[in-house]
Amino acid sequence: MQTLIFLWSLLLMPGPQYSDAAIYRCDNGKIMLKSDATLEVIEAQSHKLRGAVDFSTNSFAWTVEIRSF
Repeated sequence: MQTLIFLWSLLLMPGPQYSDAAIYRCDNGKIMLKSDATLEVIEAQSHKLRGAVDFSTNSFAWTVEIRSF
């Protein structure tokens, strides 16, 4: 959760400060998820989160290996 808050705070920072910046990458992130459906609750976590943030285009992408849950 702290990582997610940190990433959102980066996205909300002013753009000109990062206009010449490269793409920022993360290869060792952690993800926790919870699906609270009517029939079952699924909880999972992984330390295989990988992603990138590009401030010049205000875009980001994240991937997680399904086998890592």
